Amino acid sequence: LGPDELFDSILYIDVLEHIQDDRGELASVSRHLASRGKLIVLSPAFPSLYSKFDTALGHVRRYTAKSLAAAFPASLRRERVFYADSVGAVASLANRLLLRQSMPGPAQIQTWDKGIIPISRVLDPLIGRRLGRSVIAVYSEPRQNGPRR
Repeated sequence: LGPDELFDSILYIDVLEHIQDDRGELASVSRHLASRGKLIVLSPAFPSLYSKFDTALGHVRRYTAKSLAAAFPASLRRERVFYADSVGAVASLANRLLLRQSMPGPAQIQTWDKGIIPISRVLDPLIGRRLGRSVIAVYSEPRQNGPRR
């Protein structure tokens, strides 16, 4: 990207956990946020859930809300950091401790999509989004004038 290319939103979905220098990546990409632009990151949560599945996918790490927030540049304003898919976190723990599978099968994916995710959508707000298989951070560029230099 050219230095003057700016975006209202930059979204990382299951990307940052693959990048060794996550802080450098977020610092670099944040320079492409327009005024009041949003940088949104969704990544796997909880290092304790790291499993063969993570290794097979090339994950370098999993995050907590605190560790993901720490990766963002101080120049950005924190909007929200929260967890999603609480039931999925429990299922991921079961996989790590019991099944120890490196890749889910089609039946597991269907169960996740049709069973676990809908239950998590109801449960997550009830528990205050304090547990989940994923952690989501939303930060914004606070400046209201011109691009960063």
